[in-house]
Amino acid sequence: MEKGITIKKWEMDYSFLIKNYLNPEMWEKTWTLFQYKNFVITLNIYCIYTAQESISFDVRCHYVTEYGVKDYIEETISISLKIEDVTFMKRQINTAILNCITKLEIQRYICKTEEYENLQTKREDEREALEGIAEEFLDKCNITNDTLREAYTDAYVEEYAKFPSMINDYVSSRMYRELTDFYLIWLDTLEDDPKKEIRTREIKERLGDEAYDEIMQEIKEYEEYMETKDFKDEMENNLEEIIDE
Repeated sequence: MEKGITIKKWEMDYSFLIKNYLNPEMWEKTWTLFQYKNFVITLNIYCIYTAQESISFDVRCHYVTEYGVKDYIEETISISLKIEDVTFMKRQINTAILNCITKLEIQRYICKTEEYENLQTKREDEREALEGIAEEFLDKCNITNDTLREAYTDAYVEEYAKFPSMINDYVSSRMYRELTDFYLIWLDTLEDDPKKEIRTREIKERLGDEAYDEIMQEIKEYEEYMETKDFKDEMENNLEEIIDE
């Protein structure tokens, strides 16, 4: 681990917070829960619901973008005031923090990779190819109703497009690789939380390269297949007859 890295965890008195949530001074406060490198986790009261007897909290993961701009990822959780034991509240907040780290990794890291951007481009290429096939078919069937054409084309693309699921597989294969240390260091601070063991095991199991390599190979093969006549023939065979009523 790098020397001089900042790791801090603040112990929060959640019982005090629940007992004093009606104090207006509490509404303006933001509590820092954890800090690692340039990531800071905070908590603040978002809303009080009298009818539901619950409080909503904002959990935020603050970070600095590659352009030096401060930003944050947010999760909102609801805590019932009918539950007196704060253990459940602590676990909800811990889960929200993990969700923030996950969203941060996906939105600010994985989705910024060259591979992901290329996949998005290929997804658009695939959609255009499928739309062209569907529209040719509709023209041959003399279907002129715009609403019917749009509905048929959208349904056809959704049914046979492969890249949306491939993109999801790519994201899944990259999970825990960009912010591995952040995940593991946060998990290491947890006590008596089932998420610690479950998520730690999941991270360790996913760190292998096999799944990632398989996804990338599948994407490469499908991309090459899209350039062939067999692709167009197969997609045309999937077209269903329709009647313009």
